[in-house]
Amino acid sequence: MPAWTRRAPAPHFRTATDRAVRQFGLYTLFSVAIVLVTFLFLGGAVLWVALPALRWLTLPSVLLMLVCSVWMAREALPLQDEGDLAGPPWAAVAGTVAAGTVLTAVPAWAAEEPRILPMMGYTAMSVAMMLGLAVRWRLAGTLACVPALAACLTLAVRDLRLVPMSAVGLGIGLGTGLFIGYCSAWAMSVVRAQARHHRVAADLAVAEERLRFSRDLHDVLGRTLSVVALKSELAGELARRGDGEAAAAETDAVRCLAQEAADDLRGVVRGYRRMDPAAELEGAVALLRSSGAEVHVEGAEHVEHHPGWPPATSEAVGWVLREGVTNVLRHSDARTVHLAVRPGPTDVALELVNDRPRQAPTGPDAGSRPRGTGLAGLRERLRQAGGHLATHPTADRFTLVATLPTDAPPTPAPSPQETR
Repeated sequence: MPAWTRRAPAPHFRTATDRAVRQFGLYTLFSVAIVLVTFLFLGGAVLWVALPALRWLTLPSVLLMLVCSVWMAREALPLQDEGDLAGPPWAAVAGTVAAGTVLTAVPAWAAEEPRILPMMGYTAMSVAMMLGLAVRWRLAGTLACVPALAACLTLAVRDLRLVPMSAVGLGIGLGTGLFIGYCSAWAMSVVRAQARHHRVAADLAVAEERLRFSRDLHDVLGRTLSVVALKSELAGELARRGDGEAAAAETDAVRCLAQEAADDLRGVVRGYRRMDPAAELEGAVALLRSSGAEVHVEGAEHVEHHPGWPPATSEAVGWVLREGVTNVLRHSDARTVHLAVRPGPTDVALELVNDRPRQAPTGPDAGSRPRGTGLAGLRERLRQAGGHLATHPTADRFTLVATLPTDAPPTPAPSPQETR
């Protein structure tokens, strides 16, 4: 088949972006313009030839309708998504209705020319199409009936026998025009809505990534900075006591922690960091013991050997250990910490219990003191992995219990309302 005989493919818009809105607007405007110009040109040419005595009336009416229709189409089909559309240009609406009334009444008045009677239906369809494009459909239908009624009344005066057949043709033209105009406006509104939803989704993705970054930054640097502060304090105390070798060892440890924090921070920025539960458990126990707490671990073998855990559960367990230990160091003067890992048939529970929790600040300045967001971020992590987090604070004990699925892909689960 020759290339020039092949049918051009319909426009395809893969993503509702601003460019798609513009392309679809141009496509719709072009389609409407072809229909409008075709019928106006045919009607104007027939009236020009058949009614030369009325050219002074028909030609300005055709031009007026063309200008007003283009005005309405441009306002109804903006090429850029600028939010809610303004109301229709009522001057253009009035001009279109007036010009359409003239262009349907004139052929009806010249009923002795049968060749110009079909022009009434074409004109009625053009008027209805433009009104359906720019005005709400009830009002558009009402206004589109004005030229049709004018044509029927004129025919009734000239020749009553022509009214039934002409009314049927005018009705078909009105219905077709309203359908085309309304569907064009509706399709354009759908594309604009999709473009807005696409922008909202992009904004939400950016906001979610910012939240992830801030949460990961808190989780990664929170514990490390706590350890740096602890070891720096220990190094200073050792230096004051004259134990330079031990102080230097603690200073080297601080340097290693700083390098580790820098590596973790780069991982947060790249988004490729993965948590190792076994390494986190070992680090958590060492860190708690270095702070002077007595640590009891139950079920450590389940963390070190977990071949059946989903990746999301393994990573979440590591975050529970990291954030739980950070919480103990920041919000307690713990001397005894009990860590238990209890696997079940379909889930695994981690329980972290510490004594001597610090009481929440009370008094006039309580609201001005900064409060941590670590457990809130941890709760969100567990919810995304299909688990949940519960906290049970008492006067002399704080218990953190995290439950995660081990036998199925994670599904979001509701999180408890308690916060610390």
